[in-house]
Amino acid sequence: MQVQEQPNINQILKDLPRATTPVDLSSKNITKIKPGQFSFAAKRRQIDLSGNLLTYFEKDTWKGLEHLPELDLSYNRITTLTMEMWEGLFKLKWLNLGHNQIRTIGNGTFAKQTNCNVLYLNNNQLDTMRKGMFVGLGTLDKLNLNGNRIQHIEKLAFSELKACKTLELNANRLTAVTPGMFDGLHNLYTLRLKDNFITSVEPGSFSNLPWCAYLYLDGNRITAVRAGMFNHMTALRNLGLSVNFIASVEANSFVVSSLIWLTMNDNNLQTLSVDIFSSELLENNKIRLALGGNPFHCDKELCWMRQAAREGKVVLSPPPQCATPTADMLNDVHLHCGNSIKLCANLPVCQLR
Repeated sequence: MQVQEQPNINQILKDLPRATTPVDLSSKNITKIKPGQFSFAAKRRQIDLSGNLLTYFEKDTWKGLEHLPELDLSYNRITTLTMEMWEGLFKLKWLNLGHNQIRTIGNGTFAKQTNCNVLYLNNNQLDTMRKGMFVGLGTLDKLNLNGNRIQHIEKLAFSELKACKTLELNANRLTAVTPGMFDGLHNLYTLRLKDNFITSVEPGSFSNLPWCAYLYLDGNRITAVRAGMFNHMTALRNLGLSVNFIASVEANSFVVSSLIWLTMNDNNLQTLSVDIFSSELLENNKIRLALGGNPFHCDKELCWMRQAAREGKVVLSPPPQCATPTADMLNDVHLHCGNSIKLCANLPVCQLR
């Protein structure tokens, strides 16, 4: 099999028609960049080196690129990140390091990337988030850590990310959410924790996220929702708890007055009491509930849903279905839900349609 030779980077840069043309060096079989090789690209706005065989960057690799705002290094073979690797890159706003083999991020690695707004570290091999990893990223708006092997997040690991609005931790190996894990993320707006192995969320874990409006815990292994899990999330609007193993929800689990969208599809719920919500929440908001795919036992304990829907306090989207009682169990049994209404398997709770 013939090995493709590394292209002449200097010649490619010289042949570009304008000084502002993006530099596309993706999938060129590049294994190394010589120090100063990008001196011809001083005015470029974007350099794409994705899909190559790069593993490390020597000192002065980026010499002459002091004003470069966008750099794509995804789909390479980088294993370790250090501060020296980014010497000379002082104006980066967008950095993509996704789909590498990164296992280690040294403390202070991003200390000089004080202008960076978006950082992709998804689909690498990171297993622990440590305090000091993100020093310097005080202006970062979005951090993508999806698809790693993260099992542990130290307290204050994200405390340097003062401006961060979106943190993505989907498809990792977290088993629990504990207080202190997200401390310091004072401006966080969206937190994604889908498809981990989370079995428990300790009360107070999200207490220091006053501006978080979107929280997604779908696709985990949570078995119960406890009162206090989401307290003090005063801006929470959308809460995703679908595809877990939730069999019970404690009273006053959802008391934040801003909540308008709650998904608990495909869990193990057989019943659900109205007291999971605060009276203030039901009075002031119209809440959209997604409860499909639960094995509900339809009896008078669920009748509050029909009443709340009629009063415009909740929207059931779609209406939940009865797993029991089945038609052969019912015979002449009637459910008293205002008027006597006979339920059958696979009909919406309290005949809401």
